[in-house]
Amino acid sequence: MTTVAWDGKTLAADSRATEDDESAKSNCIKIWRIQSKVAPVRGEILLAGSGDEFACHLFMQWLEAGGEPNLHSRGVTGGEDGEDFDAFIVHKSGTYNANRLCCLIKNLEPQWAHGTGRQAALAAMRCGKSAIDAVRVAACIDPFTGGRIVAMSLKEKK
Repeated sequence: MTTVAWDGKTLAADSRATEDDESAKSNCIKIWRIQSKVAPVRGEILLAGSGDEFACHLFMQWLEAGGEPNLHSRGVTGGEDGEDFDAFIVHKSGTYNANRLCCLIKNLEPQWAHGTGRQAALAAMRCGKSAIDAVRVAACIDPFTGGRIVAMSLKEKK
């Protein structure tokens, strides 16, 4: 799956992707900077996804299109054949969690992680490590976390 970590300033994720047979490739993008048209996260956001890659991309399109219903009915909601995913959104108003139901839930925790390396990443951050270091720690023990680590922060307004 993956490890995504947020330390309050930086959002970081690994780049390993696994197939159903658990073969791995390490070149998957899991964090994007996009313009959302969906309330309450209108404007620039950082979006990180774990789980089904196609569902994550469809959710990203849904945010960019302003919650356009046809995208939602095309598969973001999953269903019997649909794959699930988790999304983490960083916006100037705070951070949010979402999944295939496209419901954005405000996150009240100062640090957050999701994916198969979640527990290792949270433990590392609670010990004072950055989000980037937390993903590195998770990669040491989670076989589904690995590859290059990508990190982003929201741009500061001058």
